[in-house]
Amino acid sequence: MKNENKQYESCLSKVPIFKNLTDEEKARIVDLIKVEKVKKGDFIYSAGDKEHALYVVHQGKVKLSRVNKEGNEQVIRVLNPGDFMGERALFSNEAAQDYATSMEDCHLCVISAKALREHMLKYPTTMFSVMQELSGRLEKAEAVIESTNLLPVDERIALSLLNLSGKFNMINLPYSKGDWASLLGMKRETLSRKLRYFKENGYINLKGQRIIYILDRAYFEKLAKL
Repeated sequence: MKNENKQYESCLSKVPIFKNLTDEEKARIVDLIKVEKVKKGDFIYSAGDKEHALYVVHQGKVKLSRVNKEGNEQVIRVLNPGDFMGERALFSNEAAQDYATSMEDCHLCVISAKALREHMLKYPTTMFSVMQELSGRLEKAEAVIESTNLLPVDERIALSLLNLSGKFNMINLPYSKGDWASLLGMKRETLSRKLRYFKENGYINLKGQRIIYILDRAYFEKLAKL
């Protein structure tokens, strides 16, 4: 194992596709890791770039998005430490279809797609872990598409508020309201208008741009049909 990569062993323990591997299997993959540090706002890759690596977020946040013909951005996903991207490069030579942008200063663990493909052929356990995780991700993506396309705006926001808050009633929004609106499949103006309505009627309180207090959780649970 390369000494300079030891501090990044935690990348593998955080990532679902690697966390169930044996220590010996993880050690082989750690040897493939290169570290990339990017500044807030930098593109990690852009649509049209030839994908050639699997990226694991070790520190920071990354936004995946697409831009339509009118130039409007649609946020697809926000990645946190332990999340990964670029998996298409493992199975296809097609160019990237989205943009990966750092939302804050990031440390990324980068594994060459060619090296990882060779590793998976030699050690099929890793390949099965990758396929299992990608299958689960596809199910989640289908659920998101369904909720974005079929659910009313109020219900989408209610579900998001409950998911973001977890067991608590205070949310420190992990992204801008513009990105949040994009993730929910609506315009920022629509989201802002609904948040004002919730605040004026005593269902939430807002502090600054990122802090949201849920004051009536039962209301949102009913709205979300939970």
